[in-house]
Amino acid sequence: MSLRRLATALLAPLAVIVAIVLPATPANAYIQGSVINTGNWTGVYIWPNPNGGKNPAAQDLPPGTQVSLECTVTGADFGGGSAPWYLVSGEWPGGAPHSWAGWLYAPFVDGSRLANSGSLPKCDPYGGVIIGVNNGHNIGQYSCPAVDNCHGYKNAPDVPMGGGNYVKAVCWTRGQNYLGYGDIWYEVEQAAGDPHYDSAAWVFAPYVDNGSAAYNNFIQECRNPHYSY
Repeated sequence: MSLRRLATALLAPLAVIVAIVLPATPANAYIQGSVINTGNWTGVYIWPNPNGGKNPAAQDLPPGTQVSLECTVTGADFGGGSAPWYLVSGEWPGGAPHSWAGWLYAPFVDGSRLANSGSLPKCDPYGGVIIGVNNGHNIGQYSCPAVDNCHGYKNAPDVPMGGGNYVKAVCWTRGQNYLGYGDIWYEVEQAAGDPHYDSAAWVFAPYVDNGSAAYNNFIQECRNPHYSY
């Protein structure tokens, strides 16, 4: 056997081992968000639809409220048809920091400038990672990155474990350290197993994947304030 063939034969199994051991970093996992001030009154909606209801923990945001935006999708318009919406991870109404998960109607925020200019990335297909719900827990979709200190408010039904269900995590933040398991939370913009599918919510990372998506930098830190919950 020639030296070239021998080297090829010896290295082939090593290539397979490397491919198995080293996890691939999800493509386009980084989201460059934006922090801007709202131009008009706007609500924090659970879905990118004005008929979808609002985050039960949140208040409507007056003009001039600083908000942290993660990505944009096309949703329903107030007058029929479609319009862009922004996934929001943090709000400072009156200067007070909050981390209400939800969607903001882009025409009310900045006249859809960030969406139309491409300055804010699209949530689909570029933003976030899909994580199967199979870590031993159903996944609660909370209004804030907290269980106890957000009055137990949830934006959507729990996502049942198994059955091919998943959440799509966009970014991570620090919230309540629940039961001593840690304080990492994911903001999600989709959940299979939730009948509304595109609800925005916070989910407790240790119950999802033990925080792996955050610790391995598969998703980036949200631009919201680290409000003490």
